[in-house]
Amino acid sequence: FDQNTYLQKGVLCIFIKGKEQDEIYSDNEGFAHSKLSDCDTINVMHTLYPDVTTTIKSSAANRNNYFELILNPSLAEVSFKDFFLTIKDNTLTGSLPYLFESEQSIFVKR
Repeated sequence: FDQNTYLQKGVLCIFIKGKEQDEIYSDNEGFAHSKLSDCDTINVMHTLYPDVTTTIKSSAANRNNYFELILNPSLAEVSFKDFFLTIKDNTLTGSLPYLFESEQSIFVKR
């Protein structure tokens, strides 16, 4: 299990069996259980990293019904290209329109 308990919760697990679908979020301990048995497909996506979906089961022939997953540590790393900040007093000001809605974003040190 991931040592960061905050990351264990909030994983969306999509269990699919034929035309039935069961969407369950992992609990605080990282567990997700579906009411569907013998699923054809299981997809997972962490809500903090919604651009990355992973298929962990893609065939009804796969009879496994227990899976343990760990998060790639690099998922928690963030980098920005061409993002410049201006420091003034206790604030950082910068523009990153594809991430923040405002033209200028202000970050205040607390």
